[in-house]
Amino acid sequence: MKKVTYIHVHGYSGENNSPSSAGNYANQTILVGFESSLIDWASFYTSSMLPFSELNVRFSGTPKVYTYSNVPHDVFNKMLNAESVGKAFNELVKGKYEFRTHDLAELQSA
Repeated sequence: MKKVTYIHVHGYSGENNSPSSAGNYANQTILVGFESSLIDWASFYTSSMLPFSELNVRFSGTPKVYTYSNVPHDVFNKMLNAESVGKAFNELVKGKYEFRTHDLAELQSA
């Protein structure tokens, strides 16, 4: 499996949008694109202020994005480091976490 893109975005919220501000928190989103017959891209979102994380997956050939709730970061890391991201997804995520779907067009216009 070849990873074709890797984007790592850190965000902070708090006074002056600074990580050293009182009452601040950190948000983190990681987005990775793949050359895979099953998955086009996956992103992982976590926030220090929220008790959950989200794994978003865009499957090849579909206009839908699937959002899986409360997926641990190590599961996402195992997907990234697997020889086959599709096989890792099927073994580590599919059927194990609640999910909801979104139309990609809706997400892009938000």
